[in-house]
Amino acid sequence: MPGYQTHNELHNDAATAEFQASQVNTNGGGAIGSLEDEDALSRPIEERAQNPKWKIRLAAYKEINSLFYSDYAQFEDSKNTAGTAPNGNAELMASFDQYGSLLQKMIMDSNTVNAFEGLQVMHTFVKFALDVKSVTFASHNYILEKAPTNKTNVRDLCLKIVLLMLRREQSHMMYPELIKRVKSSQPRIASFAMLVICEAL
Repeated sequence: MPGYQTHNELHNDAATAEFQASQVNTNGGGAIGSLEDEDALSRPIEERAQNPKWKIRLAAYKEINSLFYSDYAQFEDSKNTAGTAPNGNAELMASFDQYGSLLQKMIMDSNTVNAFEGLQVMHTFVKFALDVKSVTFASHNYILEKAPTNKTNVRDLCLKIVLLMLRREQSHMMYPELIKRVKSSQPRIASFAMLVICEAL
């Protein structure tokens, strides 16, 4: 579908323009506007997602999320395409394989805005990816212990991610970890684990 084919390029151009047009002086290497920054914004997503400047990383995270949605839409459309297997063309889900390994670093970003965006990308991945086993294994400790802070929006998003993991046939891995954390001496960890179990039942 032509709309899907051009979506990523349009998103990349829009993200680049947005971040170049709205520069402010920030702490922690956030400002963008130099020739060096323009060069960074033209780099592959993998490089931008690990750039020292948080705004460049944030733009990369948003682009990855957009790619996940775009690829999944194409994959779903392929199920109705003549000559394609009824389960769809898995090759159209290439972005999930390419960027899935970046998710753990994204949710652990030192910038809180970026970390929340990383959780949103994680949610999209767990919702749509054909295989979530490796991402679940790599990230479940952080999702269950560090990510669900006292902030309601973060806690709610972590809850959604864990519930999706359980529904995506990862219960054999997740339930023992949840039960272990119910017994935690840290109230925040124990209460979150109990919340997940109650919601899942």
